[in-house]
Amino acid sequence: MNNKFFDDDNAERIREKLKEEREINKQKAKFNKMHEVGGNLEGSGGYNTDNEKLLRAYIGHGYDSIIKRGYNIFALLFGPFYILYRKQYVYGLGLMFFYSFLILFSSVVPNVEIPNMGVIPSLGIVITVFVLIALIVGGTFNNIYVSRSIDNVNRLKKEYIAYNTEDLCRSYGGTSFVMAIIAFIVFAFLIIIAFNTTWIKNLIK
Repeated sequence: MNNKFFDDDNAERIREKLKEEREINKQKAKFNKMHEVGGNLEGSGGYNTDNEKLLRAYIGHGYDSIIKRGYNIFALLFGPFYILYRKQYVYGLGLMFFYSFLILFSSVVPNVEIPNMGVIPSLGIVITVFVLIALIVGGTFNNIYVSRSIDNVNRLKKEYIAYNTEDLCRSYGGTSFVMAIIAFIVFAFLIIIAFNTTWIKNLIK
């Protein structure tokens, strides 16, 4: 007896249907994770395709990897420049100027005396702090970024009811290579100043 339900075409359709259902379940799981981090996107009471569309528009390039992965290798390697590329200006600028301060400290104070440890090169301390901060930033950036993105999408939905929210999300969110490049140039300039320490030492005296 020939059972057409299990012929190749039907089997392929069944597989596709199951694949779609698995994908929907994955999307729901993603949003549940987001809710734990930053609260629900308002106006829906939970997951739906409209909310995902807005959040995807706001985050832009790399949305899937940011949602799925707990660790961000780009935030680890590029630190404040990647953060500013993602338009997280306060976070990125704060981290950049903190890095600049550490480098300035290592150039002005070459050695640090620590009780029971003796004299330690400050550059070694600075490198250790850099590595620790980079590891923390890489491990926490995605959750922080998704949480802030959800807050910003909710704000745009409230404040600009008469406008196309998806277009606003793309405009306010997304990425900015220009900001990352400007930040790198400013950081390089600050490093040059830091290593030309004669005027700083004279100022301290």
